[in-house]
Amino acid sequence: MENFMPIPQPKTLGPLGNLPLIDKESPTLSLCKIAEEYGPIFRMEFYGGFSTIFLSSHELVAEVAMDLNLIRVL
Repeated sequence: MENFMPIPQPKTLGPLGNLPLIDKESPTLSLCKIAEEYGPIFRMEFYGGFSTIFLSSHELVAEVAMDLNLIRVL
């Protein structure tokens, strides 16, 4: 069995999770800064324990989409 590293994530800030880390005036820039610190794949938690995985490059999105399509074919 392969060992996988956990997806990096900023420290959560109480019940709002990582929501306070996103600037409401420039949310895209906030996510870019988080990607610079945590890498091209990172996870964020939001209010209520809702968790989202972010991919921060077109190449990475294309690679993941290709892998998912391959899995569906198999």
